[in-house]
Amino acid sequence: MKLPFLQSMSAPQERDVMEFKGINFNAVRADGEMADMHNLSCDEYPILTQRKGRAAISAALLDPTNILVKTDKLAYVAAKAPLAIGATYGGGKVGYILQVGDPGYDANVQKGYILTPTDLSAGIAWSNITGTSVTTSTALGTGQANTAAIIGQAGFTNGAAKLCDDLVLDGYSDWYLPSYNELGVISANRAAIGGFSDTGYTTYWTSSQYSATQGYTRTVNGVISENWDVKGASHAVRAIRNFTNDAIPSLTYDGTEKGILPASGEKQMCSVGNRIIIFPDKKYYDTATNAFGSLDYAYTQVASDLTFTTTTITSANTDFTGFLAGDAIKISGCTTQVANNKYAVIKSISGKVLTFDELMFTACTEVGVVTLAREIPDMDFICEYKNRLWGCKGNLVYASKQGDPFNFNVYKGVSTDSYAFEVGTDGSFTGISGYTSHLVLFKENCIHKVYGTKPANFQESISQCSGLKAGSEKSIAVLNDTIIYQSKLGIMAYTGNIPELISKNFGARVYSEANAGTDGEKYYVSLKNGTVWDFLVFDTKHNLWMKEDHTKALDFAFLSGKLIFLCGDDSKIYQCNADSSGENFVWDADFGESTEYMKDKKAPMKFYIHAEMEAGSTLTVRINCDRQGWQDIYYAGFAARKTIKIPVAPKRCDVFALQVAGRGKCKIFSISRRFALRGDNNAS
Repeated sequence: MKLPFLQSMSAPQERDVMEFKGINFNAVRADGEMADMHNLSCDEYPILTQRKGRAAISAALLDPTNILVKTDKLAYVAAKAPLAIGATYGGGKVGYILQVGDPGYDANVQKGYILTPTDLSAGIAWSNITGTSVTTSTALGTGQANTAAIIGQAGFTNGAAKLCDDLVLDGYSDWYLPSYNELGVISANRAAIGGFSDTGYTTYWTSSQYSATQGYTRTVNGVISENWDVKGASHAVRAIRNFTNDAIPSLTYDGTEKGILPASGEKQMCSVGNRIIIFPDKKYYDTATNAFGSLDYAYTQVASDLTFTTTTITSANTDFTGFLAGDAIKISGCTTQVANNKYAVIKSISGKVLTFDELMFTACTEVGVVTLAREIPDMDFICEYKNRLWGCKGNLVYASKQGDPFNFNVYKGVSTDSYAFEVGTDGSFTGISGYTSHLVLFKENCIHKVYGTKPANFQESISQCSGLKAGSEKSIAVLNDTIIYQSKLGIMAYTGNIPELISKNFGARVYSEANAGTDGEKYYVSLKNGTVWDFLVFDTKHNLWMKEDHTKALDFAFLSGKLIFLCGDDSKIYQCNADSSGENFVWDADFGESTEYMKDKKAPMKFYIHAEMEAGSTLTVRINCDRQGWQDIYYAGFAARKTIKIPVAPKRCDVFALQVAGRGKCKIFSISRRFALRGDNNAS
């Protein structure tokens, strides 16, 4: 390709090699800094290379919010996956999922019918009332009303409808006898549901009346047929119930769903010992015992259920299975002996008896409605530090009993006690993190530090400085004894003293949100600027910022020696720096505007781009003179690896910009300038 004309240089030529210095969004940049870039890396500094690839390690999740790694296994929070016909759910098997046109269908919420996994009866009458008409329907969505109508008849005592209505299975008590059409659509899915005989036939009652003396039936075997019979005849019964599979979040660990989380939205997650802790839900999952449950627990007595002695509380009806020895419980609601309303630590548990330290209570049989509760404080942000669960909310700070995230009210005067305090600085806490020598509690305009190893020697200090920006708690990452986070000023590095701004190159850009992680060498952060996200990488070794692309990363974690992130664009989890062989994505580097002045003298220039291109790659070089628009001055595709040196000669102009772009693997070794200085600064 013919290059634009370059004026002859009569003066002695000098050579200058630009050093690649990462991205700089400011209006004024140093040589080698890029005004914009995509998908380039400084992994082989000072050479520019295509960044490494990313590999999806999960399918698309439904409304995911958080990821965490525990014992090198992945945990994530996402909405429950859509249910399939035959899935075990809600006390039985999914028998039918509502379709477009069905009563109650909702395009945004999965709904349908759950069928009992086995017959409730091999033979029972439709009703003991065999000659009286009752108003029912055959339509979808009417079985529950039909069942109520049958049971509500004067003189009704027994029959298929009552068998369903009385059923309590896996805690569900809203079963009913299906209508004629409800059993029909369920029967059509018999193979996927399972549990039906493939030989012979079984006839089932429905809740739809055929006449005053007859009820509709359906016969299910290799084929499905429908019929009716007298109400006193004996036929089999299956119950159904409605289900709604809302986008309810759940915790999945190592590929298996472990439990439902009652609150939707963003979570706070950390690990303490063997347990994964989840807030604001106050849930835990124990990776050692496979137990999922609530951190808090409450027992409320029925009338005159509890008997107090000086050292025990005994229940007449219920085992205290929800409490643990060592729990600090709040006792409230006592009216017979009001003095028994207090906090107390359980010494031991034996069935229906809780034992405490000596002379704890006044003996009585309590007639009030008493509640025994292991309470967990509300906390906006949590972390593990020195084997305690720490958290904060507003101006309050809490620490659990050491090694025990279930207890925040144990005060026995020992080193493992719980701990709490309130601060007086303005604003609410915005985040929390452990550090090598102390706990760090962030506000937007200050940092609170907690030193010490036990309540007796905990000490707090305050640094007035640029703290963590509200809404950027996921920007916190600890890298080589440095906490890196987003403040209102930009990205900060905290090493125990006053934080240092490390994002001066961001210029006037204001990022409203930030989510970050580290691979132990670099700080990866996804930042929101208006409606656009920037995925940036900070190389701590060379103090360079590189921009990869516009990926929206919701959360980061470290799995099997690799940094992973939850992508908000497609709801998949990706591994960073994966094997990128064959991954030919587009990259570019815009070096911003330059002038023809060097050393305060007019200096016509010629550039040389020294690069190595891999097979299958392409390279394009563009210039923009006097802001007239980009002009391609070089393009080539490479069938084999090739080292090239490309001359670039801008035409005479006041300002010009240089851009290098391509696809596929590359190495840009250097961009050098040759220029001839002129003696007259005003030479034209």
